[in-house]
Amino acid sequence: MDQGKLEDIFKAHTLFLDHKSGGIRAQLPSHNLSSLNFDDKDLSEGIFAGSSFQFSSLRRAELKAADLFGCDFSVSNLEHAILAKADLRGAILRGAVLIGADLREADLREGRLALGATEDSGSTDMSGIDGRNADMSGSDLSGANVSGSNFGGASFVLADLTSVNGKGANLAHARMNRAQLINADFTNANFQKTDLGGADLRECNLTGADMKGVNLSGTDLSGAILKGAILTGATVSDAVFDEAELRGATLDDDVLSSEQLQAAHLPRRPDAAGIVLEDVIAQHAEWVRSGGTDGKRADLSGLDLSGLDLSGVDLSAARMIAAMLRGTQLSKASLAHADLSFADCRNAKLNETDMRGADFSYANLSQSQLKGANLASLQIKGAAIRAWPTDMSNARMAESDLSNAAMPGARLDGADFSHANLSGADLQACSVEGTILNGTNLSEANLEGVDLTTAKKRS
Repeated sequence: MDQGKLEDIFKAHTLFLDHKSGGIRAQLPSHNLSSLNFDDKDLSEGIFAGSSFQFSSLRRAELKAADLFGCDFSVSNLEHAILAKADLRGAILRGAVLIGADLREADLREGRLALGATEDSGSTDMSGIDGRNADMSGSDLSGANVSGSNFGGASFVLADLTSVNGKGANLAHARMNRAQLINADFTNANFQKTDLGGADLRECNLTGADMKGVNLSGTDLSGAILKGAILTGATVSDAVFDEAELRGATLDDDVLSSEQLQAAHLPRRPDAAGIVLEDVIAQHAEWVRSGGTDGKRADLSGLDLSGLDLSGVDLSAARMIAAMLRGTQLSKASLAHADLSFADCRNAKLNETDMRGADFSYANLSQSQLKGANLASLQIKGAAIRAWPTDMSNARMAESDLSNAAMPGARLDGADFSHANLSGADLQACSVEGTILNGTNLSEANLEGVDLTTAKKRS
């Protein structure tokens, strides 16, 4: 298909829409329409099922109620296009630009295109698209893949996002009132100041999501997973959290104690859980001393240990997943090879602590002190000596003090070190892909073997 022939089709379709003589509906199923110009054209009600629009320009094009079943719009430009009530089942929109596009009541469910004896397509692929300020109100995206897409400021009011793959998607400032996100996966997604009032998020996976300032008024989060999610500044009036997993989430104190959250899984103080902490520590010390033959490995996962003095305590290889350690004193303690993933360690004291080979992935150590801490790899002896790196991937380290810390080989991918102090720290050979270093102090730090081009912008 060339542009000249396409212009003739445009003219005939315009007459069709105007109900004039000579009008012919645009019917181009299974055509190659790649790299063509559809800007400002009105192709509403056209039939294009199975066609390829790869790299095409469709800016301000009207495709209202068009049959776009199984179409490929990869890397196309649909800026301000109108696709209201269009059939986009099984469509591929990977890498497309949808800034300001109108997809109200569009059908973006799974769809399969029959090709002879076989079927092609499946879940609608909207991964990696730029859909800022797009209007998808009332659209059906159930089962779609929107991972890594940018929907900042978009509208999903009354939209169906059931079972959507939204990993890493940006939905900051989006309007999602009364939308359905049942069983959707929004791991590591950005919901900053998003309006989710009245939405249905039952069984939704929000692990590691940034939900600062989100509106959850009247929202149903029954059974939702919020481990590692940041919910500071969230509004939760009349929200339902029945059986929601909130251990490891970061919450404001007033929200943590609110009536709405009492049916959720929250951190508990040791005595409330029937645990005598001193006995657990003593049993663990014996377990460490005997090499695991005596005593018992400590499992403090999901417990609230905030404000306790555990300085100098040996918790090597302890399980402390999603524990709350806010303001806890752990200086000169041993946390070597311990699992503190998803732990809330805000304002904790970890100065000169042995953290070699520990797992702090998704942990929140904002404003914590780790001066002179040892986060180097742990050398594990066995049939062969191997190094076990300290894992701080996706950790929140904003405004923390890691001056003179030893961190060679640590995994820092996706971690947020905004305005942290890393002066004099040994960071040689650390992995920093997607690491946020905004305003980070790296003066006199050892950066040998560190590829800072893979980190996010510094300012």
